[in-house]
Amino acid sequence: MWFIRTVKGVLAVVRVPTVSKPEVQALAARAWVSHMLGTLGFLQGKFGEQSVKAYIDWMGSQTAKKFKAARASSPAKFAEANALTAKNVYGGKVKLKTGPDRAILRITECGWLKALTELPASIRAPREDYCDGCLAFFSVVAANLGLNLKGKLLEKGCRMAVRKKA
Repeated sequence: MWFIRTVKGVLAVVRVPTVSKPEVQALAARAWVSHMLGTLGFLQGKFGEQSVKAYIDWMGSQTAKKFKAARASSPAKFAEANALTAKNVYGGKVKLKTGPDRAILRITECGWLKALTELPASIRAPREDYCDGCLAFFSVVAANLGLNLKGKLLEKGCRMAVRKKA
């Protein structure tokens, strides 16, 4: 792939390098984390904490619609979809156990958490705040699908237990 850039005031055609899958995953994770920190930081600073909760609720309901359309609304399919994304898009390491009415997703190494810890301290959110927000988001998605999600932080990731609502 080629693109054009200015070199000493003159346009030059430059080759765009191909990067490895782990590099692409790290770039995607950094972009997502930076985007979320910027968006949520702006909302909280401009409109207060309630606006962050409203945004998470809205995003969760929108995401649940996509899960429903993809037929990923059972505990197993919900956990599988999140495992697939955590592993293949963001470079995480996952373990998944599924059954007919429940699933457990362990993200043993989270790509988002790794990206968060690599940010400069001046723009980084505390790990617990970021991860709690992530679990809150997935809990909203699950609730909109008729599921209960209980999350627990782990050293380098989290554990999400998903069940059908009673």
